[in-house]
Amino acid sequence: MDTDVRLLWERVQEGKSIQTKYTPASVAFGMFDKVSSWDDKDVLVIANLEIYTFLRTLEREGVVSPKSITVLTDVDSLEGKPNIIVTDLNEINTLDLDMKYDIVIGNPPYNDEDSIQENMNHRRGSNLARVFLDAACTWVKPEGSIHLVLPVSRTLTPSVIRDLKKDQGLYLVQDVTSHFTAKLKAIAAVHCNKAMEGFDNEFEHFEKQEHSLADIYVTPNPVDSKRGFAKSGLRALLQEKGNTEVKLSMSETLYTNDQDLLNRISDKTFGSWRVGMNMLGDNNNIGRVGVVSPDVVLYGYVKAFMCNSQEEAEELCKYLESPEVVEALAKIKTTPANSKKFFEYISNPLAK
Repeated sequence: MDTDVRLLWERVQEGKSIQTKYTPASVAFGMFDKVSSWDDKDVLVIANLEIYTFLRTLEREGVVSPKSITVLTDVDSLEGKPNIIVTDLNEINTLDLDMKYDIVIGNPPYNDEDSIQENMNHRRGSNLARVFLDAACTWVKPEGSIHLVLPVSRTLTPSVIRDLKKDQGLYLVQDVTSHFTAKLKAIAAVHCNKAMEGFDNEFEHFEKQEHSLADIYVTPNPVDSKRGFAKSGLRALLQEKGNTEVKLSMSETLYTNDQDLLNRISDKTFGSWRVGMNMLGDNNNIGRVGVVSPDVVLYGYVKAFMCNSQEEAEELCKYLESPEVVEALAKIKTTPANSKKFFEYISNPLAK
């Protein structure tokens, strides 16, 4: 079935749509499974002829029985056919639909025709993924559900999460990155549904913590060529032997006796017990973590959590490496940035 639909999709889409990514049956049916009920529901498929075809097939076979299935597309050859809305997907924010839908589902285009995508960075043009998510929130009925494949880091900003929770109730993120060859690292099916049966068991929304690890998270010193050193330049100045230990990263330690050099490094956490950390840029995890004693100088690439004692530092280190935190960060950390914001959602076990 997947092969047949792909061939049809390629013939119809060639040179006629900005939606250039095919949605495999494995992703489509995984999304279908998250819909609590299709019975007597009005369904809007966003920009996906393949998802539309899969759904129509299930309807013909009697597996689902929606009230209606409508597809939103920019393929001109489909204009005039029943339940087809042909529009310019680049201008989706200007589209005013006559009705609202119980279910909005699809894998909309992420960038408009003027966009330039370089690795994870969106350099120019509209972020259509965010535009489609905003539009879907206006097209869905108050008790309806939204199921979209999106680049998470460019859509689920704190403000969007807040609005989704207010308007849709809850959301679930289902990782589908492995099904695509796209460069984006965090592609997920985002399901928003107040009434999803058993949804509480799959609840993956994180609330900001009143006492979070962000409260004790610090960058030891500015990594700036005008005030400090690039890591390569600092590495050349440090020695293999000396009295003062300098951590360039949690995996690289050098030493120095040069007090002027230590003053220029300017570690504002020096003299305190800390937990040092290098969050990995290429994986959504905690990276290397370790207890750092007061007499060790940290360079800016090592982020730190301030502690009041060695015992606190050891307790926090175990907590950061626990399955609870590792699993949470894998879901929260959707970009390669090393940022304090990720820890706003992780509670601080040291807080009194």
